[in-house]
Amino acid sequence: MMNKKSLLLALVSVTVFSVGHLEALQRPPAERRIRFPQQRERMEREIEARFDQMLMNRLDLNAEEAAEVRFILQVTRDDRRAVAKKEQRTRQFVMNCVRSSMGEGWAGVEMQWVDSEICEKDSARVIQEMIDMRVEESLLFKREMEAVMEIIGHKQLLIMIEMREQFKSHADRIRSGESRGRRGGGKSNEKGLDGPS
Repeated sequence: MMNKKSLLLALVSVTVFSVGHLEALQRPPAERRIRFPQQRERMEREIEARFDQMLMNRLDLNAEEAAEVRFILQVTRDDRRAVAKKEQRTRQFVMNCVRSSMGEGWAGVEMQWVDSEICEKDSARVIQEMIDMRVEESLLFKREMEAVMEIIGHKQLLIMIEMREQFKSHADRIRSGESRGRRGGGKSNEKGLDGPS
């Protein structure tokens, strides 16, 4: 049976707490949630569709190849969304059970275990769910790569992977700076959502 200190260390080691994430926790809810969830989801799907079209053009695929690759990407994307929802639940558990406070820089961050029945009871289960999610993400990536390799060559696949990584980095920068951009007028952020720069 894990003691409280071991549970705290295990939870913190499995979940990544970036300084940016901790800062986001301290912002008022109105700053973190700019749009209704339905609006955000619709916009993200539109962005994904534009990115997919850019990708198909860059890989120079014919109509049949493009349709097959799009189908694979969409199925995998839907599966990843399902995993992301599970991850959101586990992160909420960690946020409820491991309280953080900011000091000066990362060295000043303090984390404390919250003594509660649900935190004690469900800690082991949540850690196992985190481990299972990482395995599931790896299997999704393997399945996606193997399926796409049956349609396009290795060179095209590497271009696709790099384009997607660049797009993900671009999207993450927009999300992390969205609230600050809004306070400063923020129209440039909206413009940047059209795809990778």
